[in-house]
Formats: sequence, structure tokens, C-alpha cells
Amino acid sequence: MPILAAKTSNKQRGFSLIEILVAMSLMAAVFTLIPFDGDTTERKNLDESIGLLDRAVRFSVNEAILRNVIVRIKFKLATQPVEYSIEYGNAASIVLPETIDESRLSLSERELYDKQQDKFNSQFTPIQEFTDGLQTLPEYVELYAVASSYYPDLITSGEPAIYFYPTGERDNALLILNTAYEYATYSIAPFEDKTFSDRVDFAEEDLDNLSYVLEQKASEEYEQWLKE
Repeated sequence: MPILAAKTSNKQRGFSLIEILVAMSLMAAVFTLIPFDGDTTERKNLDESIGLLDRAVRFSVNEAILRNVIVRIKFKLATQPVEYSIEYGNAASIVLPETIDESRLSLSERELYDKQQDKFNSQFTPIQEFTDGLQTLPEYVELYAVASSYYPDLITSGEPAIYFYPTGERDNALLILNTAYEYATYSIAPFEDKTFSDRVDFAEEDLDNLSYVLEQKASEEYEQWLKE
């Protein structure tokens, strides 16, 4: 019986080094054409933050009218994530203390001021119905500054508050929020049931010195807000 010669098949042949390199080059070229949206979560959380603030403002307006007292949204700027609460005044009328430049206080003046602030804050009670009191903004979102008709300057530290009154009036207010990629402004009209928001992306070159750029942007937004 004749012996049949074995046939070699090219189907099992592996890829050559050149073919692998070509394939990798093509894959790299394809990936460079696909935009990398690394800030998707931050953008989503910034949108959510604006929605939460809007809900808190509308809730506060209604509570002030229904309870016939002053209501406030108080923020803790030093916390991360930023904490805030909605509180109502325990008396029908509360006189808001005069705002002062705390950085110029002496040690004794600071102690007296802190006692006055503690006494004033004791007149407010957190509204537990607002999802159990203390709230936080979503991760990656910072509340950089707060301005209102109550404060003479842009507030970037401490525990500023926005006040709402039984008449339906509320503080004319500006909030500046930011992530690592963009910042947003959220403003409250004093005599109308309206709020406004806007978002601005940081330029590529801004990201190298973000703290300085954010300070400048916040100052510009504040000056524009004062004019309006």
C-alpha cells in the first residue's frame, strides 16, 4: 500500500512580528479617534448638585410661608463632600446679626463674636422632613463660594447661609460650584420664583493652575452678579 505524504496546512500558521506591529498601530490609531470623556461622572454630579440646590430652594420658600418664620439653607464649606441643611427659625421674627470681617477680629473679639453666633444659631432648628436634615452634595463637586444680599463679600469659608422669609422674599444669592473640569453658577432671584444656572468648562491651560483660575473666575462672576 503506498504511503501518502502528509500535507502541511498554512491554517495553523501564527502571526508574524510585522503583522502584530501593524495591528497594534491600527488599534492605537483607532483609539486616538475615540474621545476620552474622563469627566463624565463629574459632569453628571454637577448636574445633580444643581438639581439638589434647586429642590432645597423651592422647599425653603414653601416652608417659610407655611411656617410663617425665617428659613435658611446653611452650608459647611469646609466639609468634603459639602454638607448643607435647611433650618427654620424658632421665633416669628428673628433679627439677623450684622455681618463683619472676621479676619480683623482680635482674639477676645473673636471669642465674643463666636458666642453671639452660637446664640443666634440656637434660634434655628433643622427641618427633619427634608430627607432627615443634613444633606451632602455629590462626590467630586465643591461649593467654592457663596454670595448673597446679606453678606458684603464673596464667602469662601465658614458656614454661610441663604435666608428665606414668610413674605415669599428670599436673599438675592449666588453660588459657585466646581469640579476638576468645569465650574457652575447658581443664582436665586430675590422677588421672583426663579433660579438661574450656567456652566463653563475650564480651558486646557487652566487645569495646570486650577486654584488660581477658579479664584479669578469666581471674582469675575461675583462682580458681574453685583452689576445685575
